Amino acid sequence: MTDTFERLQAALQDRYRLDRLLGEGGMAVVYLAHDLRHDRMVAVKVVKPELAGALGSDRFLREIRTTASLQHPHILPLFDSGEADGFLYYVMPYVEGESLRAKLDREGQLSVTDAVELTAKVAGALQAAHDAGVVHRDVKPANILMSRGEPLVADFGIALALEVGGGDRLTETGLSMGTPNYMSPEQATGVQHVGRATDIYALGCILYEALVGDPPFQGSTAVAVLGSILSDDPPLASKQRSAVPPNVDAVIQTALEKIPADRFTTAADLAAALADPGYRHRSNAQPAETGQSVFWKRTALALAAASVLLAGLSGWAFNRPATDAPLFQVPLHLPDDQALAGTGFFDLSRDGTVLVYQGVGRLGRTQLWVRRATEVASTPITGTEGLNPGIVPDVAISPDGAEVLFWRDGSFHVVPITGGEPQEVTDSVWGSADWSPDGQWVYLRRMRPSGLTRVPSAGGAPEIVTLPDTDAGETGHVWPDVLPSGEAVVFEARSEGESRIKAVRLSSGEIVDIVAGRYPRYADGRLFFASPDGDRLVAAPFDVDRQTLTGDPRTVVPGLRGIGSPLAGSVGYAVSGTGVLAYAPHRQVVVSMVTPQGALLAVDPSWRLDSADGPSFFVSSPDGMRVAFRLGPRGEGDVWIKDLDGGPLSRLTYRAGEERPLAWGADGRVLIAASGETGLDLWTVLADGSEEPRLLYDHPTGIQAASWHSQTGWIAFATVLESWISEPEGGEIFFLRPGRGGPSDSAISSTRSTNTSPRISPDGTLLAHTATEGGQTNVVLRSFPEATGGRIQISADGGSSPAWAPSGSELYYVNGDAEMMAARVVSRSPLRVERRRLFGMSPGLSRDFSVTPNGDFITTSSEPELVMVFNWQRLLQ
Repeated sequence: MTDTFERLQAALQDRYRLDRLLGEGGMAVVYLAHDLRHDRMVAVKVVKPELAGALGSDRFLREIRTTASLQHPHILPLFDSGEADGFLYYVMPYVEGESLRAKLDREGQLSVTDAVELTAKVAGALQAAHDAGVVHRDVKPANILMSRGEPLVADFGIALALEVGGGDRLTETGLSMGTPNYMSPEQATGVQHVGRATDIYALGCILYEALVGDPPFQGSTAVAVLGSILSDDPPLASKQRSAVPPNVDAVIQTALEKIPADRFTTAADLAAALADPGYRHRSNAQPAETGQSVFWKRTALALAAASVLLAGLSGWAFNRPATDAPLFQVPLHLPDDQALAGTGFFDLSRDGTVLVYQGVGRLGRTQLWVRRATEVASTPITGTEGLNPGIVPDVAISPDGAEVLFWRDGSFHVVPITGGEPQEVTDSVWGSADWSPDGQWVYLRRMRPSGLTRVPSAGGAPEIVTLPDTDAGETGHVWPDVLPSGEAVVFEARSEGESRIKAVRLSSGEIVDIVAGRYPRYADGRLFFASPDGDRLVAAPFDVDRQTLTGDPRTVVPGLRGIGSPLAGSVGYAVSGTGVLAYAPHRQVVVSMVTPQGALLAVDPSWRLDSADGPSFFVSSPDGMRVAFRLGPRGEGDVWIKDLDGGPLSRLTYRAGEERPLAWGADGRVLIAASGETGLDLWTVLADGSEEPRLLYDHPTGIQAASWHSQTGWIAFATVLESWISEPEGGEIFFLRPGRGGPSDSAISSTRSTNTSPRISPDGTLLAHTATEGGQTNVVLRSFPEATGGRIQISADGGSSPAWAPSGSELYYVNGDAEMMAARVVSRSPLRVERRRLFGMSPGLSRDFSVTPNGDFITTSSEPELVMVFNWQRLLQ
């Protein structure tokens, strides 16, 4: 016996007596064992040590236990799970028989009747699991056990448990989720969070193999298999076996669609189509896609797979694109703990082989990440933790690719791209910078005066490069880009009217006016810039010596996300001269309702909003029939109200500047809002818009968030530190009772922490808020309105977005693992809570939510992503 067997036997001796090894897979070893408590034979699956070491046992076991309640005649149940002596294990019934894999290997093919019946039964099992919110993720013949001729689907939720428990750490072990022959295109392209359409796809593969004798997609290597999945359509099963009916052919075609939304909506629909002799695939009723459109779709998918699987074999960039090189456009999905910050904040190396971006992790933890063309996962850049999310800092890779320039807390720093101790370059600057071609200088935007300056990259005295022409209405010079000669710098000249792209000749200081536009970048004979409205990315031929356009601009990207801040703009793209372009596209967001169990439902499927309009600050009305929210470009938002019963969307406020709803009154007639052009003050506004808003309180630096307990009149509000440009940092929390004087002296203020997001409990006796200390934000709770006593920390390892349940018995918040939590108050003196997990926050689900009277969460959902374009020159031909 092996040491592992003996250790496991000793660790489980009170519950199970191991008998022998049954088999071994890519992620687990299976033992036959005797369940001592229930006197039955079971199969004990033990996660391999190299995986167990990368997994967090608590989360792994919590996720796997969610599958224990699955009950269906064709689902193999989960008996037990746990951890013993470092082993992660789970226990299932021992099935005497064989797997479908063994049966197919032995028989080659099944009869058409048997194949269809088996598929329908497995579809029923999948439907039951999907109805319970569980996606298998690894449906394959080896996971279907045959017991007395009946299929039993095993290992439900195991792939999810491994994914949630290990996250990106699975990459470090060299393992990936899914079996190549049965992986869906979305799994092959690296999408981390897949849905039930993936299971339906795998079931289509199994049906095809059961009829034909081989999987629909094959290859000599895993890479070849995935290339086939993404690029090929398998021959019809009826072409391989004439006995296959037309409707079964059609079922396979639909199940194997490349796009998830084109497959069966549910597994039950697949089963129904198998039973319907008249079912036909849509290709029999609609014109086929043109060869060109199919080619581009398949090419993009294939390149995405290559970026995931061909690490070390081929990169995403080329030394210089050939003139006939094909165009690729591929979405780059970022993990939830690396979500792209704000609207841009990324840069490409000169050769296009390295992408550096600012990632916002769970709870807004921010740092820089690097993704190299030869790697399948991003790596954090140590020393860059604690960046300021959402304040439009710039990121710039040095010409030699060895260092990164980044902005933090009012200063620019340089750090090795491999990580290390950052070195301050200069302070009193704002987020906008570039390197000189020789790497000796960095060009930056100064705060006052708001022109360009340059500083030695090793640090030193700044030199003024430009000053705004205030007589011409210029307000600042931003986004410098040093041309390859190093003799001129192009930049954006902000003004009270239209922004212009200009250049400064460094030898003379002469300013050259080029064109109307924003955020210029030069690459390979073209000047890239955003259109004046910030909505499109365009490029024009450019003479670098004379700093003039030599041709008309042409659109490269019609929907560019992130340009448009009235304060400093924001980066929505990065480009290299080697043909690589990265950009953040406009996203459609869906206003969604999330139940306490984590089910996601669209409030109104037809109601979609553009992310460029910044839908945020959702506040549910007291009766739950309406929601107020902010909509509009940054600095120009207005308050809108949507009837949730399918009624209209109406605009409530029309004042100049920024306006945000903060809270409803108990009667649903009045809201308080933050409004202002430079700093945000408190206002009241009638929900029916029948009167002009009224000023409630004018604060000198501005208000970041507020909570209103209208029954007692108390308002708790958080201020910003200096001006609203710094609002993500928050500041102090004050208490106010309108008509009874200014803010109370019992404000929560601390030199050690930044306090924000105040939330008064429904009974008006407790106040929850966030406090940031030592770079970590947590949710805390204290008495109210007397704030003289102590506080208790609610979240253990980071927390954000506090919100009270309507009953006031629980406080909701998002923890450091991106999980929605509920803290129940069990004692007032002393203050004590008990915590429980509600659900995991999926990528793209906003932490900006409001709780409805029935306990649901209203928020927005979208998929954060970048788009990588390869051979962008083809877009301009």
